Amino acid sequence: MQKTDAVSARLTVNVEENDYKDTVVKKLKEIGRTHQIPGFRKGHVAIADLHRRFGADVTSDVINHDVFEAVMKYIDDNKLNVLGQPVPVEVKALDFKKEKDFTFEYDMALAPELDVKIDKDEHIPYYTIEVTDEMVDEQDKAFRKRFGAQVPGEEFEDDALVKGAIEQLDENGNVIEGEGAIQVTNGIVAPMYFKSDDQKDLFKGAKVGDKITFNPWMTCNGDPTEMSSMLQVDKAKVADLHNDFRFTISEIIVVRPAELNQEFFDQVFGKDKVSDEAGYRNAIREMIAGELKQNSEMVFRMSARKYFLEKYGSMESHGAGSQVAAGEGEYSPEA
Repeated sequence: MQKTDAVSARLTVNVEENDYKDTVVKKLKEIGRTHQIPGFRKGHVAIADLHRRFGADVTSDVINHDVFEAVMKYIDDNKLNVLGQPVPVEVKALDFKKEKDFTFEYDMALAPELDVKIDKDEHIPYYTIEVTDEMVDEQDKAFRKRFGAQVPGEEFEDDALVKGAIEQLDENGNVIEGEGAIQVTNGIVAPMYFKSDDQKDLFKGAKVGDKITFNPWMTCNGDPTEMSSMLQVDKAKVADLHNDFRFTISEIIVVRPAELNQEFFDQVFGKDKVSDEAGYRNAIREMIAGELKQNSEMVFRMSARKYFLEKYGSMESHGAGSQVAAGEGEYSPEA
């Protein structure tokens, strides 16, 4: 092995015919013993015929295996701290008609030797993120909505579901009737998910019994999956459907936040883990603190990495260490 710089080296492997010929003969005899070869009885194939038929491939396989094993053994025996795996300098074909001995070279990336000293004089800040009352309030709101109840409402709210009849209109705003007209008797829409704010705003202040003219195409930018689901028809029928529709509201479903009671506390944190509002808010605070701790640790790791890279960052690097070494079969002989 020859070091080419502080963090890289080149390993040379010389292979002579005596290193592999016995193994090749053994492999060929095994083929003759275990394979049915046309024109020969099983187990009665002359070694010369085996050489002629399979010699090049078997020899190539044996050399590749032995060379790679030798490289890995050298690394292990010499306790080299190699980054990645050795990379062949050249991938070449082996011509057994011209050569019997071969030389292979591998480039290796070596881990730099570092003398890192850490003592009490090293100071890297660790930041603890404060959990504010606003964070607790926001999480409380999310929990109470998640475990809240869906109940009938009289007037539309931002997160309400709206049920009713959906009827296709013509260019004059009249309901289209007859065969082919799209009419949904039990439709349901969720304006909170509309992609158009203008379409969403059409439902503001709406009450049960109101009739609203809206455009399904505009609510989802013409997404055929969303339109076919809303209008309960095949996607092909809504591929180019830009008509307005009339929505007659029969029911408005609104979400009412869960009340602060034992059932709710058990749903959020497990049975009997929390018994009152003060304990509930404290549990939320601890939960958020645990999540923020991960952020604090990530920031600390980044700060420590930056500190030590600046202090010991003059080490060299080498691109070969990021490559993958060639495995068996990389070198293929000419037939």
